[in-house]
Amino acid sequence: MKRLFLLLAVFFLFNSSGTPVVKEETLLGAELNYESKSITLIVVSKGCTVKQDFVLHMQADKLLVTRKKNDDCKMMPFAERLTWTFKEAGINADKAFYIQNRFAGNPFTAIISK
Repeated sequence: MKRLFLLLAVFFLFNSSGTPVVKEETLLGAELNYESKSITLIVVSKGCTVKQDFVLHMQADKLLVTRKKNDDCKMMPFAERLTWTFKEAGINADKAFYIQNRFAGNPFTAIISK
């Protein structure tokens, strides 16, 4: 019994450390603008989503978008447009790349698919 308690205590200590949980984001859309050298990602928001909630991981020719902070607000889910420069995103405009994230057709299915 003491072992179980100790294991649970260690588990909760490491999982409640305040370290954000990073998870792959289901996207609603993406747009590239070569004139402004920017990428706009369309994500689900419930009223509190901001650009700083996301990390764009560019590795070789693959872009992965992760959310490091959940949007726990109470609004109905809606599409939010967030824009990064190619430099911020680590994108080379002269090379083709893939977006690894899944896409959903509307905010409700994006939330369900998580």
